[in-house]
Amino acid sequence: MRRWISIWSKGLAMSLAVAGTNTLWAQQSGEIRQGGITADPVLAAVENAHGELWRRFMDPHNLLYDYADRNGEVRVPTPEECREEKPNGLGWWSPIENGAFFSGLYLAGLVNRWRATGRTLHRNEARRVAQGLLRLSSVGRSPGFIARGVATDGSGFHPAGSDDQTLPWFYGLWHAVKSGLLDERQHEETVKAMVAVAEGLEANGWHMPCVPRSLGNRGSWAGASPSGAPRVLFVTRAMYDLTADKRWLEVYRRLMHEKPHKSEKTRLELCGDGTLIDQHSRPESDYFAFWTKANAQVSLNALCKLETDPAVRAHYERGRREFARAAAKHVARGWLFDNRDDLPFTPDWRQLDRLWRPQANPKEMVAVARPQLREWNRINPRLRYEARGVREPLFAAWIVVLAEDDKLTVGIRADVDAMLTRIDWTRLRWSSFFPAECLYWERRCHSLEQVEGLGQP
Repeated sequence: MRRWISIWSKGLAMSLAVAGTNTLWAQQSGEIRQGGITADPVLAAVENAHGELWRRFMDPHNLLYDYADRNGEVRVPTPEECREEKPNGLGWWSPIENGAFFSGLYLAGLVNRWRATGRTLHRNEARRVAQGLLRLSSVGRSPGFIARGVATDGSGFHPAGSDDQTLPWFYGLWHAVKSGLLDERQHEETVKAMVAVAEGLEANGWHMPCVPRSLGNRGSWAGASPSGAPRVLFVTRAMYDLTADKRWLEVYRRLMHEKPHKSEKTRLELCGDGTLIDQHSRPESDYFAFWTKANAQVSLNALCKLETDPAVRAHYERGRREFARAAAKHVARGWLFDNRDDLPFTPDWRQLDRLWRPQANPKEMVAVARPQLREWNRINPRLRYEARGVREPLFAAWIVVLAEDDKLTVGIRADVDAMLTRIDWTRLRWSSFFPAECLYWERRCHSLEQVEGLGQP
C-alpha cells in the first residue's frame, strides 16, 4: 500500500505542476483508448462496475434491484404479495425496497457520464432509467406518492414509500431535465410528473403519503431535521428552476426562513450549522449511514448551483463542506473489504414471511420489519459486510466529491482510486456500489466545467 501511495503521490505532484488541482480526474480520466480498451485503470474499473450493475441489478423496467446473487437471481414480489404487504408494507428486505432511492441517485451519475462522454449509448441508458422513475410516480393514486419499486407485473407496489425514496426521484429527474438529456416529449412529460408530485406533497404538508391514503404517511420533510431541511428546499427551488413559476420561488423562500416545529433555527440555518454530522461522523463508530445522508448532500450541492444570493448560498456551502469533512474520515474503510470473503447470502426474502402479520399503518409495518431485519442479517451476513466495506466508504467518498472542495478531494483520492480498482464487482450481492459511478462522473464533470467550460446541469 505504501508503495502504491508513493507512486500515486509522484503522479499527483506532476499533475499539480502542469495544470493545478482543478484538472484532477479530468486529466486522469480522459478516455484514452488503446485497441478499444481504456488505458486508465480507474475508468476501466468504473466501467466494469457499470457493466455489472446492468448485467445483474437492472430490472425489466429500468430500476435497480437492491440485491442479486452472482448469477443474477432475484426473487421479485408478486402483485399479490405487495397487496398483502409481504414481507412488510414498507417493502423492506425485498429486492425492490430501494428502486426509487437507488435509481434516482444513479440517474444523476448516468447523466454526468453522458455529459462527459457525449456517447449515444450513455444517453439512451440514462433515458431508460428516467422512464423507470416516471413509472414509480404513476402506479399509485395518492397525490405525491412515489413507489419504492414494482412487482413482477410492472405495476404492483408496496403501500408505503418514504422521504428517502422521494428525494432521489426528484434529484435524478431534475438532472435529466436540466442536462438536455431528454427529447421534447420526454422533457414535457417529466416536468409535468414532477409538478404533480411536488404539489401533492405540498398539499400533504410535505409528508409522504401511503396508498391507500387511509394508511397515513411514511416519512416527512416538514420537521426540524438537518437532513430534511435541504431536501424540501431543493425540491421547491428546483420546481421554480424547471417551471419559472414564481409561486415555487415564494414557497422556497418562505420555507427557507421558517422555523419548523420545535426548532430554534430556520431551515436555512439547519442547512449550514453542521448538525447533519451527528454520531455517524465518528470514525470509531461501529455503525454509520452515509447512504441515507447522501440525500441531504446532493440537495445541498444542487442548492449551491441554484441559489443566486451569496449570503444564502454561503449556508449551503458551509453545510456541504462540513459534512464532507466528516465523511472523508470514513473513506479509508474501503480497505477493510476482502474480495475473498464468502459470507452466506440468499436472495430468498420469503423466509421472512414466517414473521409476517397484518399491518394497518406504517407504525405496524415497522414493528413487523424490525424482527425481520434481525433474521435477515442472520441468514445474510454478506449484505452487512458489504454495507460496511463497500457501500458506506463509497457513499462517503461521493459526499466528499459533492462538496467540490479540491483539497478534500485530493485528500481521499488515493483511497478512492485504490477502492475502485481493487474491488471485484462480480462478487458483490448488493447494488449499493453504484456510487462508484456517481462519484467518478461527478468529479469528472466538475473538473470539465472548470477546465473546459462545460455547462452546469
